[in-house]
Amino acid sequence: MASEKINPENYEELAKKLKKRMKTSEKLFIACYNCRANDEKAYIQGRVLEDRGIKKSSKEDSVWENFVRVYKRMGSREVPFALVEVTIAGQSVRVHTDEEGFFSLEFPLEKPLDPDHGPHKYQVTLVDSPVTFKEVPEFSGQIFIPPKDADFGVISDVDDTIMYTGATSITKMVWVTMTNNSLTRVAFKGVSRFYRALVKGPRDKGPNPFFYVSSGPWNLFYLIYDFIELNKIPMGPVQLRDFGRDDAKNSASSHGSHKKRIIEDIFSTYPWLNFILIGDTGQYDAFIYYDLAKAHPDRILAVYLRDARDKDQNKRVQPVIDLANSEGIHMLKVKNSLEAAQHAVKMGFMEEKRLAKIEKEMTRQRNADQRFDDAWDDQDDD
Repeated sequence: MASEKINPENYEELAKKLKKRMKTSEKLFIACYNCRANDEKAYIQGRVLEDRGIKKSSKEDSVWENFVRVYKRMGSREVPFALVEVTIAGQSVRVHTDEEGFFSLEFPLEKPLDPDHGPHKYQVTLVDSPVTFKEVPEFSGQIFIPPKDADFGVISDVDDTIMYTGATSITKMVWVTMTNNSLTRVAFKGVSRFYRALVKGPRDKGPNPFFYVSSGPWNLFYLIYDFIELNKIPMGPVQLRDFGRDDAKNSASSHGSHKKRIIEDIFSTYPWLNFILIGDTGQYDAFIYYDLAKAHPDRILAVYLRDARDKDQNKRVQPVIDLANSEGIHMLKVKNSLEAAQHAVKMGFMEEKRLAKIEKEMTRQRNADQRFDDAWDDQDDD
């Protein structure tokens, strides 16, 4: 939980600095991230920021408009040491934001939330801040709870796993990040149908829960949220990274340690649930997932790594893939979603009838790097 103890001297000094930087009439925005819960606790995260007037994306947005929007997101102005009140099902807890505007807490639930009627909402209101702002409306986020009869959970990477970012190349990644929005980002072929088939599971019933873990910054949460929603990919808790806090405070922090720590936290939240892990060969997923499989040999059912088509990276990760399989860990490098789905059918993770729909979706999308066309308006969610 974020610290409730605020040093009065630091608070007054901070208030003076903020008054110089922000007008007292500035609007405030409370980012409420997708969170997870079990029967005892809800793990809530969010951030208090200056509202920079970021407009909703459209397909017609120019490269410059996308650049300005992302620039505003990345250049967020945080409100440290603000006091917020988090409310879930009529129960409230207050917590301060830290020096970078983040708040996080393990919210003790008096009564378990019903997974059959989720996702549930939590509300956040501003109680106090170092500077005076106009009245701030109530903001809300989503809480996801897996049903006790779920067959398994799925933990998925984001960059170059569900959406193209070019993460194997810094230049490509920066260009794609800065010049695209949630409507113009490209989803990989078949991802939506494959993930929805895993939600249904082997009994075609579901729902099996999804979790998204990325080393991307929290500033891109709403871009990722909109992308998942627009592409009919199963929604779930999204865990990103605070570069300033993770890197400045802990120099040992890295892509791998961040992702591994978050997945370990998910494992401990749901000790009764086994998982399928999905990532790509472009960065360190193979190594992270191998370590997790060794540490939790009975918890990981399979690992699917989308082939990022980077020769150097593939040479680097292939030995760990071979090692994993020699040790009985189902770790596959797959060319596309259909190849992963075919293995999932053999393993009993999903029904075979779903393969035809995945193949159909891949055919409609033509190429993995083309923009979505009107065919994406199909309303069949199964």
